[in-house]
Amino acid sequence: TAYDSAAAQRSKADNELKLEYDKRLNDIRREAELAVSGQRTLLRLETQKAELKVKRQIIDEVYAKVIEKINSLSDNDYRDFVGRSIAKYAQAGDKIIISKDEKRLDDQWLNVLASRLKLQLCFDNERHSDVGGVILRGSKYDKNLTVSALMEEVRKATESKVAEKLFG
Repeated sequence: TAYDSAAAQRSKADNELKLEYDKRLNDIRREAELAVSGQRTLLRLETQKAELKVKRQIIDEVYAKVIEKINSLSDNDYRDFVGRSIAKYAQAGDKIIISKDEKRLDDQWLNVLASRLKLQLCFDNERHSDVGGVILRGSKYDKNLTVSALMEEVRKATESKVAEKLFG
């Protein structure tokens, strides 16, 4: 009968609609799971990035404190520190550029150092803007022995060990 045929077609259409609905629902669930997974990955990466930033700041503070300690050495210890740096690299005729705020390195200190090294050394009129240490101005090259430059060399050689000690 026509009624049975219409009912069968309606039932078939209902089944097709149900299958299409289930397929789309599953597709949406998969997309949602992928989106959530992607957000979790982004969150994990952002967390790692933030953690790395904090670790970098802590390591920066370690080296900044070392610079503070160097600059807060007693006058004699500071002079010895700078003198040892100069002794490694100085050549006859070098000029020593001191920092603009330097008060501990004077002519008497330089004369004693030059005599001990058996080199002719003098202060340059120019001043550097670093927090301490000196720059050796030579005829062929300049050697940066400022506290920041020396600390940068030390940092390159020790940063991984420092990070390992701090963070395991």
